[in-house]
Amino acid sequence: MIRRSLRLSNKRRSIVVPLDLQIEILSRLPSKSVVRFMLVSKSWREIILSKSFVRLQSLKQPLRFLLCFREKDDQTGRLSCSLFSSSSLSSSSTSISTTFLSKITFPLRRASNPSYYVNGLINMGEIICNPCTGKTISLPTLSNATAASRRRLAYRFFGYDPVNNQYKVLCITEYLDPHPKPNHYQVFTLGANPKTWRFIDCDILHTTWSDGLCIDGFVYYIAKTDTRMMCLMRFDLNSEKFDIFARFSEEMKSLYIHHDGSRKLINYHGKVAIAIQPSHSLSAFN
Repeated sequence: MIRRSLRLSNKRRSIVVPLDLQIEILSRLPSKSVVRFMLVSKSWREIILSKSFVRLQSLKQPLRFLLCFREKDDQTGRLSCSLFSSSSLSSSSTSISTTFLSKITFPLRRASNPSYYVNGLINMGEIICNPCTGKTISLPTLSNATAASRRRLAYRFFGYDPVNNQYKVLCITEYLDPHPKPNHYQVFTLGANPKTWRFIDCDILHTTWSDGLCIDGFVYYIAKTDTRMMCLMRFDLNSEKFDIFARFSEEMKSLYIHHDGSRKLINYHGKVAIAIQPSHSLSAFN
């Protein structure tokens, strides 16, 4: 929590502006002005990038949905994504306003991984795009050290580190050879130089069992350890360290493994939850 106060001085006296009042003033400004005010001082930058200020801003915004319509062209091997923003006109209104944002097209093979929307950007396999501008960047090729085996699976998880204001991609490469090799863990930071993947260490042996979810600077995903324990893994995007956030009970493990429907991690009021959709139901989640 930031505890600084703003000190205004003149010839006769100095006036201290409390932190709460600073946050209230900044929260009433247009978004473009807030971005410019990050250059005013280090303390204002810390306020604007703090979790409490970001949450305050998000609560004042109308509920929004990002809609993506995909169109696959098998002849050209390309995928087109039309992106729309949809929101209610007011907190008490049932009317929905939909705005076209952009359309992006890229090779189909680059979108083989799940899509992640995090803090304004979308990761679609090997592509990261800004839905508002339609601009995209391609992730670099994975390090040659992970290409020695053809029988491998690469899981990518996209996240945002609010502490350093950085977007990162975590890639876990698992090998399927008769004599499995240890997993490789790599991180790519958007905007960093050189534009390459960095190897990191993980002292928890595990295999990936789900897509990922980013909440408040942490990436979560379900995994199975070498002791056959199912758990919710957590990756700290700031320190780039792994830890076991929660262990599955036997009942939860059985429900997750033997359920014949789709399963997905979701953000439920700032906490990790698992949404399970029965295979016989197309509209309801349990």
